[in-house]
Amino acid sequence: MLEIKNIIKKIENNLLLDNVSLKIMSGDKISLSGRSGSGKSLLLRAISTLDYIDSGEIIWKNKNINQEYIPFYRSQVTYIHQRPSLIDGTVADNLKKVFEFKIHQNKSFDQEKVIKYLESVNKNQDFLSKRNTNLSGGEAQIVSIIRMLQLDPEIMLLDEPTSALDHESVLAIEKLINDWFTDQKSYIWISHDREQQKRVSNKKWFMESGKLFFIA
Repeated sequence: MLEIKNIIKKIENNLLLDNVSLKIMSGDKISLSGRSGSGKSLLLRAISTLDYIDSGEIIWKNKNINQEYIPFYRSQVTYIHQRPSLIDGTVADNLKKVFEFKIHQNKSFDQEKVIKYLESVNKNQDFLSKRNTNLSGGEAQIVSIIRMLQLDPEIMLLDEPTSALDHESVLAIEKLINDWFTDQKSYIWISHDREQQKRVSNKKWFMESGKLFFIA
């Protein structure tokens, strides 16, 4: 599905991503761990084309990613930051905003579908009218993930989506992702929590000093 070949990213003589290659196949649930600064977040941002690379290839369904193809690619391979950015407004405003982008204009906001997502994490329809300034960290992350789930991407790149959240919010977000996942989907989930890694993954990867290692 997605192949990364020999990605290198450096600042001066410091290798941040050191000749990283990987493949993500349908049905892969990958946990990615490693020390702070080992290159985990940078790798996800490079895969999602949010950060440039000095050399290497990103191949999506046998096609090399070029500048023209990036918008469509990003609609199918989405990156979720651990500290979500929300616009000023209600939850509904934030969920509808993505449909203003040209690449998503063939889709529309489906309130019924969104409400089902909310119900799965013990939120009701009233949550849609809650303003972004009144959301807890866990609630903001739930909004961020539902915002992506409603676009139904094929791959999600999850950058510590449950870090610093209470246990109830952690389980809620895990359930959201699990409800979206099928054997035609895939994700990489950065997590330092070994118990969470067991719950959410069928493959384990590890990074150290910009190098990627496949554990299982």
